[in-house]
Amino acid sequence: MNLFKKYFKNSTYVDQHNCFEFGDNELDPGDARYYKLIDYLKDFKKKNKKTCKFGFSQIINKELLDLGYIGYNGVCIFVGKIDNKRFCYVLIDGNNMEKGLREKYINLVRDLGFDLVEILTSDNHSINNVRGVMNPVRDSFV
Repeated sequence: MNLFKKYFKNSTYVDQHNCFEFGDNELDPGDARYYKLIDYLKDFKKKNKKTCKFGFSQIINKELLDLGYIGYNGVCIFVGKIDNKRFCYVLIDGNNMEKGLREKYINLVRDLGFDLVEILTSDNHSINNVRGVMNPVRDSFV
């Protein structure tokens, strides 16, 4: 993360922790792909100063928080447009999500006109602080 902040003042790195899919897509600092990503983003930043638009929103539903269904940060939505390609990242503050839900939400958001969509969870255990308990985000939670 420090390397990201060195080149990009307002940056974040999100671990795509969702859907109980394990193993093959981990990207840790020190991994060669991590440095390729940094190089790509630095090059992108130089070439695309005026062709990018971005927006951010956060939805906090007190009823869902009180029920203990999702974490205190609610749902964060990051949208953007780069060279006429629209993308949307949705980050739900929770620990994983039930199988199939990610794909359902991706299709719903894509139908709104986005070219690239990703649905993520934060791996937040604040709701269930018990080791080994998943309490994944369910369709009825959001």
